[in-house]
Amino acid sequence: MIKKVAVLLMIKNEESSIELTINSFKNCFNEVIVLDTGSTDKTIEIIKKTCLSNNQKLYLKETQFKSFPESRNDALEYANSLTHIDFLLLMDAGDEFKLEKSIKELSNMLDKIPSGYNYGIVKQKWLNKNDLDDHCDIRFVRNNKNFRYDTKYPVHERFKNVKNDIINLTDIFYLYQDRNKYAISTEKRYKKDIELLSKAEPNKRNLYFLAQSYMSIDDFENGFKYNLKCYETPEEDMNEFDNKFTLVRIGYCAMRCKMSKEIIFKYLIKATECLEPPVDAFVYILRYSIDNNIPHEALPFLKKLSKLNKPNASNTLVNNNFYDYVRWHLISIVTLMCDQELILGKFACLKAIKFANHPDDLKNINFFPK
Repeated sequence: MIKKVAVLLMIKNEESSIELTINSFKNCFNEVIVLDTGSTDKTIEIIKKTCLSNNQKLYLKETQFKSFPESRNDALEYANSLTHIDFLLLMDAGDEFKLEKSIKELSNMLDKIPSGYNYGIVKQKWLNKNDLDDHCDIRFVRNNKNFRYDTKYPVHERFKNVKNDIINLTDIFYLYQDRNKYAISTEKRYKKDIELLSKAEPNKRNLYFLAQSYMSIDDFENGFKYNLKCYETPEEDMNEFDNKFTLVRIGYCAMRCKMSKEIIFKYLIKATECLEPPVDAFVYILRYSIDNNIPHEALPFLKKLSKLNKPNASNTLVNNNFYDYVRWHLISIVTLMCDQELILGKFACLKAIKFANHPDDLKNINFFPK
């Protein structure tokens, strides 16, 4: 067991998943801190029974839900009273702790965290339908009263005063969640998020997640509207959101709303011109050009797309599949449709085959010159 690290959970009515979550880390972490915000089902009973069975020390406090950042701060404050605990791993019900290295390696790594590092970036893997999406977020924090969430952000909570005191834990373990099992609650969460964010201060961060929530329920008209508002809103005292990703989302929503090519390309092309442009902007330009039988519109973007380097693992907005497979697949199709840049197209097709060995690419490779 790893000492001086506890798992911190803020929960309410999670009887269907809480046992799975606690059991997932029972061989690594012996202490469990729970702030229950008003469960009326069997959640608390299951927590007590599971921790007792696993021989885990349970610290439980029952209270009432306020808002997500306020209640998470209540959970942190409760954890601060346990002075023997140095670090907190923040998990949600439904999360499963997945260790990629040995417990010894994890323990050694945590023991060597320098005193100046207060936050840890953790990888999350969410199964949505048949897709496994990667995300990264601060889910590891030093157990100190100075570290709290900013209450002006009611959804997708954000810690105050995060500087360069973050350590990368993405290659040690990750948190997995099967989102398909919680589809109903997830849909309700999006609608609740929209309600909260619509009433919140219209700053850049809140507008970004309001747009994202609308996109998550396939309301791309409001997604377009609030992404555009986010893009036009001045930056605050942080650099969390890079406008290039908002530009991509504006272009994507415009595509889904079947707006004109001029509007769609206006924002996607702006994204391709940014420093370290995201692969998504190029992919959507190529997809639109292929689907609308105007492949020549995509030709000017092929070389730059082929030379893009995938960002590091701690970037929360990286679409790995777009980098590893989709861009190569689309480049090869555009070159065949145009009968131009065939050397690059063949190279791209071989890259796609090497990664996925998909039947379409195996067929397409035969159309390139030998």
